[in-house]
Amino acid sequence: MRTDRLTPSDSCHHKTLVFRHVPGLVAYGAGGCTITLGLATYGFLSADARLAAPGVRAVIILVGAGASLVMWALLRVGWRAHWKFTITADNLVAWDWISRTCHKVEWTAIDTISQRSGWWTALMKLRLNEIETSNGVRIVFGTHLLGYKGFVGELRSRALRLRGFDPHQSGLFDP
Repeated sequence: MRTDRLTPSDSCHHKTLVFRHVPGLVAYGAGGCTITLGLATYGFLSADARLAAPGVRAVIILVGAGASLVMWALLRVGWRAHWKFTITADNLVAWDWISRTCHKVEWTAIDTISQRSGWWTALMKLRLNEIETSNGVRIVFGTHLLGYKGFVGELRSRALRLRGFDPHQSGLFDP
């Protein structure tokens, strides 16, 4: 073996797996939120809304503001679950490019993988799971992860000291 220059095939003895979300998913969500807010504002400022009775204007304001708040809250939930995961032989590396946060978790440090539920689960198919480590790090990931079933299978097979394993069974984009 050469020692002067290593090629990737020389230095990589283990397979590395990468799991990420649909490219642009957060941008699409932000666009949808902006469109909803814009339509609500247009509906409030249009001539028909100004000529309407005060009770009708109040309904337009409440529906528009409510829809916008729900959309932005869902975007925030999706934003927090937007991680890129790299699986190596020794570690799970979670990288959040939005907040520039990186967690390198050893397989023996993962305690539980559980479902997270909230008001958003009733509104749409946004189902979330949470990885909790022995040092208190919590990493939230959603079923909108590409290759979700494979990712959950890898977690199950590599995290040997799990005290609890109860993630959602199917992913949003899994067949």
